[in-house]
Amino acid sequence: FLLGPLCDKYGAKTIMCRMLIICAFPCMISGIVNSLTGLIIMRTLIGCIGGTFVPSQYWASCHFDKKVVGSAMAFSAGWGGLGGSFAQMFLGVVIYPFCKWLTGGDSNLAWRISFVFPATIAIGVGLYFYSNSDDCPRGDFKDVKEAGLMKERSAADSFRSGIVNLNSWILFLQYAASFGVELTMENGAASYFVDRFNLSIEHGAAIASLFGLTNLISRGLGGVLSDKIGGFMSLKGRLIAQMGCLAIEGLIAFAFIRCSTVLSSVGIMIFFSFFVQMSCGTCFSIVPFVDPANTGAIAGIVGAGGNVGAIIFGNIFRSHEYKYSFDFMGYFAIIMSLLTPLIVVKGYQGIIFGKNADSNQTLYVNIPDSSTKNMKEIK
Repeated sequence: FLLGPLCDKYGAKTIMCRMLIICAFPCMISGIVNSLTGLIIMRTLIGCIGGTFVPSQYWASCHFDKKVVGSAMAFSAGWGGLGGSFAQMFLGVVIYPFCKWLTGGDSNLAWRISFVFPATIAIGVGLYFYSNSDDCPRGDFKDVKEAGLMKERSAADSFRSGIVNLNSWILFLQYAASFGVELTMENGAASYFVDRFNLSIEHGAAIASLFGLTNLISRGLGGVLSDKIGGFMSLKGRLIAQMGCLAIEGLIAFAFIRCSTVLSSVGIMIFFSFFVQMSCGTCFSIVPFVDPANTGAIAGIVGAGGNVGAIIFGNIFRSHEYKYSFDFMGYFAIIMSLLTPLIVVKGYQGIIFGKNADSNQTLYVNIPDSSTKNMKEIK
């Protein structure tokens, strides 16, 4: 919720790079934790780095044309999911053994030291992009405002505009039905296979990892699908893609829980993974169109929906049997898909309401296209 409006005011590059650098330090010193309270505090501080997803998506929407913005945002988000899996594997397979060798076989000290490596990389990435990139094609927001090409506005105004926009909350619910499901599956799929088919924890975890490994491809395909259909039908096409992916996701959830063998469950789970993550891609492909001047605030609200969905589904799984829980997810996804016709954006034809206006409107920040100043003049 907070990072989105800050992006609208200060620019996505500024917020993302600073968050990377700041949140890297709790990661770096997490090895000194020796109590449950300390662990909770460190995990909370480190978890804030997940908020960089919002400026990442906003940043992509600023730099890519609306014809391909869905693909750009989806693939960048997919790399984020893949990066988490890669970091976990790299730390366990390479960094931890190396640190253990350095410490003479002291495994307790080795895992504590290993946290320094990803933190150092995060700081390096943050510093590099802060010095060698821009908030938008015309430069950093600060420079654009000084040149008189962008209005100064407060983060509070942006947040207020996002909060009162009904489309923000429809997409919030739809992202809960997509990314919320993804987080739930990544956290609980291993337990499901162990409990349902009496597999070992190792085998259950290996099968469950297949759900996340498709992230880069499947989420990217959601963005590509949105861009392709949007190329023919404008925003209406993107809404149709979103509605279709969510509805199919819900139907596959019903099929998955009714599989009676490991092989069929794995096969259906992979299809389930594709449509869950494609729904994430199609959802954020709509975000830049809702209110371009307040894209950050809207992205923050929608992104929060994924975490809220994961909390809801997690509680359902803990308190009910698997069949009820998966059926609940399926019904939730289908019902949320039916909200799509209610999305109405000024200047665009929706599934039922609205009409198309100027096809050349700019997605990122409210900078007049008629301006003769370019990025070099700003700098």
